[in-house]
Amino acid sequence: MSNTPLRTQSIIQVQERALELGWFHDLEVSFSYWHGGKLLLDGPKFQWPNETVLEDVRDEGQRLCRIYDISSTSSLELLAFRVDREVPRAKSPSDGHWHYPERDQGLPPTLLRSCHLIWSSKTGEAPTLRDWHVREACFAKFVPVVGASVAAADLLGRFSVQTNPLAQDAMRRGLAIFDGQVSHLTIDEEPSGQGGRFIRVAGQISIATAPGSPRTSDAELLDTVGQAAAIDVRPTGRDLHWDTTRLDKEQQYWSWRNP
Repeated sequence: MSNTPLRTQSIIQVQERALELGWFHDLEVSFSYWHGGKLLLDGPKFQWPNETVLEDVRDEGQRLCRIYDISSTSSLELLAFRVDREVPRAKSPSDGHWHYPERDQGLPPTLLRSCHLIWSSKTGEAPTLRDWHVREACFAKFVPVVGASVAAADLLGRFSVQTNPLAQDAMRRGLAIFDGQVSHLTIDEEPSGQGGRFIRVAGQISIATAPGSPRTSDAELLDTVGQAAAIDVRPTGRDLHWDTTRLDKEQQYWSWRNP
């Protein structure tokens, strides 16, 4: 495992202790079996801090195809999806090593960098992600909240916001997250929401479509993004939390930055 972080953050205060935070690469590849455009079964999963695991992934794909007699003309299809994340680890002040933090340390959540299809038993290896067509997708998510800090001026510091991996069916059809780090993030109170207070979480992420994907209208593609992409928002303190009596009122909207 690599002991060199991709990047570090300034010393932060967590539970009155000073911690240095480092972000480490985590690569996950998962196989799954499909038939007629439907998921049949999840296959093996590989996880490693760098791309050396990809050679094992290629060997495993060939092995599975031999076992189940899968070829480019088979009705059964084997797919491989790649998810790249950055995982936070805290530097120990005693030995200088990087450790996975305890749950109660209040550190940022894992950051999704990208997710996409990398291989199909029917079409072979997918183009590298840098060759995909990239667009900026904007989101606005409204979540019902209660607590003493709903109207606080610094709501950005009271929530963690992260992008979840896309649904595999959308990735199978050529949709990807090119960069899941949320940019232009804003969090504001929406006091006039139905039945109580809401927060409005807004930002943007980079979406990509595979070269050669079926042509669709902007509206159709945006509809696919809305069904497949999800932004996870969670309170980080005890003085503000979800209104569990109104969670059915939560809403999420998507739009293109440059339609």
